[in-house]
Amino acid sequence: MADIYLESEEVRRALAVACKRAGGTQAFGYEHGLLPMYLDGVLLGEREAGDKLLAALGLVRITRYKRITPKAKQGAA
Repeated sequence: MADIYLESEEVRRALAVACKRAGGTQAFGYEHGLLPMYLDGVLLGEREAGDKLLAALGLVRITRYKRITPKAKQGAA
């Protein structure tokens, strides 16, 4: 099975669904030991989801890096 990678927006959607199922950010936060203000910040895209929140959603952070190709030198023959 291939790994599935989520973008930040997809993580926010997953959080929104989880909060709705729990009965709101306060209920979800209480269940997982997270502050509703923090959850609201993540939902609004003002904060990054931390490891504890990601674990509550069944996710883990993966950092990836991509090598950029340098621009061709101008005037090179």
